Amino acid sequence: MTTVDRSSPEAGLGGRLEFETLLADLSSRFINLPPADVDREIEEALRRVCELHGIDFAALWQWSADGSEIRPTHTFPAGLESRSFAPGFQAEYPWAVQQVRAGRTIAIASLNEIPPSPPSASHWSRCS
Repeated sequence: MTTVDRSSPEAGLGGRLEFETLLADLSSRFINLPPADVDREIEEALRRVCELHGIDFAALWQWSADGSEIRPTHTFPAGLESRSFAPGFQAEYPWAVQQVRAGRTIAIASLNEIPPSPPSASHWSRCS
């Protein structure tokens, strides 16, 4: 494991440059990409962003056409959406759905940060 001291100005600039370089590379990969390859490239982009920032888990979600249901489309590590997320997410995680509907990003550094509303906390711990 490598740790980076982000408190120094050099570390901050280096990290920002690395991230901006990654974004430029990822953006260029989506230009003229055949539709059949989009999902694979999204998974690869999510993996690269997560690895750069030391993120253990991330999920991209999409609302159904009628806006009644939200479901994961891509995760890091890849493949978790099929085994970890059951239908009825809205009923189990009302707090998360409220945040997303309000246009907020949900970033959880620890399972201890999840607001208490069973069965949410127990379900999140099974998914980690």
